[in-house]
Amino acid sequence: MLNALEPHLDKENLDVHYNKHHVAYIKKFNDAVAGTEYADADLKVLIKNVESLPNNLKTAIRNNGGGAWNHSFFLDLSLS
Repeated sequence: MLNALEPHLDKENLDVHYNKHHVAYIKKFNDAVAGTEYADADLKVLIKNVESLPNNLKTAIRNNGGGAWNHSFFLDLSLS
């Protein structure tokens, strides 16, 4: 899988985006919503409605949830 986009995007670059950045965004997002009413919420719904979320969660959900969504979209991973 990691060499699927060569020669346009090399295996090492894709590996960093998938195994480092994407994983970190998911972990930080999950940590931010853990123990809240949003823990089981759909990521796409949270991103779409981020302005209506409590102030203490907006930045974490926007940055980490958005980063996770962007990497999932870029890597063509399931968003469900």
